[in-house]
Amino acid sequence: MLAFALAIVFFLLGMVFSFNRTISYSFGVLGAISAIVLGFEGYKDGFYYQWDIYNNVSLGINIDKVSSFFIIIAYICFALIAFYSIDFGKLFKKSMAFLMNFLMLSMLIVFCAADFISFLIAFKLVTIIIFFQHIRKTKHPKRGLYLCSFF
Repeated sequence: MLAFALAIVFFLLGMVFSFNRTISYSFGVLGAISAIVLGFEGYKDGFYYQWDIYNNVSLGINIDKVSSFFIIIAYICFALIAFYSIDFGKLFKKSMAFLMNFLMLSMLIVFCAADFISFLIAFKLVTIIIFFQHIRKTKHPKRGLYLCSFF
């Protein structure tokens, strides 16, 4: 799936160019649009790929009709958030652009996970990213520690 590869590349480029928030959020918008295209392609055709890591351990990506539906809905919202953040993101630290692109990449892996190990790794990345986004937004760092206790 070309759209899957493009989404990953755009999110990684957004993370690399996080020193310039406008470019970083623009890559986030492009990555979200690629993920929406991936959702429509996955709904029509489906997609499965598996990497064999060691003996019986493998990581896989599976896109079926259900995951496509959630990818389309989530990444329409992510595209709008990233588009809005091109201008509004200037009020936040530069690390927020990095975390936003990393969150979108991790959520894509969560939606496409074919096995428990892939899902668990990606979901833990999502929770860590959300923790760092909340701890940086507030003036009271203890609120982030309270949030961490729920994870």
